[in-house]
Amino acid sequence: MKKKKLKLKTKYKFLLIIIAIFLVTFFSMNFLFNIILIGDKDIYLNVNSSYFENGYKATFFGKKLKVDVKNNIDNTSLGDYKVTYTANLLNFKKSVIRNIHVVDNEKPVITLNGDITNEKLGLDDNVYEKLTHDVSIVIHSAANVSYFCS
Repeated sequence: MKKKKLKLKTKYKFLLIIIAIFLVTFFSMNFLFNIILIGDKDIYLNVNSSYFENGYKATFFGKKLKVDVKNNIDNTSLGDYKVTYTANLLNFKKSVIRNIHVVDNEKPVITLNGDITNEKLGLDDNVYEKLTHDVSIVIHSAANVSYFCS
């Protein structure tokens, strides 16, 4: 009867060792296997501007890892895009995503050919009404301007 108890305890010890090895491996892979983005996780890119990759660091116990970088950025179209960084170590994969927001921050410049000698600058009623309602700054390129006090 004692031999049976002894064998049972040995099986439990072996099982505990296997579980401990699994847990140590799992936690070390998750906590020591890192991909860190250099720069912001969210980037705002003006439409038609070039995207500059700020970079990343991927390490396992301080050793550099190879990273596969993929993106679907279309800098000519407004929208949200992703850059995905994926590192592989044995059969473990870890990915980090950087969000790229393509936006239009430039205010429009509208040039109108008007005639100041005519009523409503020579513009039709709809254009003149929209102009007086929506425009906050008018630059008259032919106006005399003095930047010095006389």
